[in-house]
Amino acid sequence: MLTGTYGFDLGAIKPDIGSGIAYIHILESKDGAVAGLDLESRFGGVLQADVDIPIDKSWGLFVDFRKPYWKTETTGTVPH
Repeated sequence: MLTGTYGFDLGAIKPDIGSGIAYIHILESKDGAVAGLDLESRFGGVLQADVDIPIDKSWGLFVDFRKPYWKTETTGTVPH
């Protein structure tokens, strides 16, 4: 993932929002329930939101959320 972010200064709490691109690379496509499963690696978009909250001088809490938007072509056969 490659994202760019924009930060807000709300005093001690520092939230960021951003977006970017992601490349999902499929290393292996196999499944016990689907015969001949095939997935394609693809590019997609990603949205990001995070916040940095200080607890004291040495510690802080950082929470990061990323949502990828990715579509791929998938083929396979499900046995009856």
